Amino acid sequence: MTLASAGVVSAADGAEVFTEPRRGFDRSNGQTKADRQQTDEAMKFGKMKPQRRNRLVVVGLVVVSAGVAVTLALSALNENLNLYYSPAQIKNGEAPTDTVIRAGGMVVNNSVQRSTTDLQVNFVVSDMHESEVTIVYEGILPDLFREGQGIVARGQLNEQGVFFAEEVLAKHDETYMPPEVAQTLAQSRAAADAQVQGSTL
Repeated sequence: MTLASAGVVSAADGAEVFTEPRRGFDRSNGQTKADRQQTDEAMKFGKMKPQRRNRLVVVGLVVVSAGVAVTLALSALNENLNLYYSPAQIKNGEAPTDTVIRAGGMVVNNSVQRSTTDLQVNFVVSDMHESEVTIVYEGILPDLFREGQGIVARGQLNEQGVFFAEEVLAKHDETYMPPEVAQTLAQSRAAADAQVQGSTL
């Protein structure tokens, strides 16, 4: 071992002075112990067996794919759970525009207008109180669709308050009433009764 490596240096007057080597410093290549540990870790990863490295890559891809699949599933579920809005809510501006929603009510008598050039049909639904919404639909309406009966439509509302339906659902038989429409009519009837009672006081 040389005097320099042991921390011994010669002073200007020839006297030997002992110095304390800096801790954590490797004189062999000028690296600290922390630097050598990082280098060793990098070398270990680089020397990892190909099979193990490939296995880690596959596991990472599976995790990412699962995350993407869950995100898409939740998005599809959210689209299927379209919120229902009554004619009163649409009239009051509570329904969003340019978003797929559901709307419904009773088809107003003498409101159905059929195009003579294509399959477009315009009609009006009401909550049987004082709120109405115009619905535009292009396609073949259900066989049970008729004026004076309840329907539920799925589509988008534009800025002018016109509902463009992608699908129209009519009741299944003569006695069936869509639950959303039944609730709309019940709320409308309760509001009408409250209005009548308020006017008589």
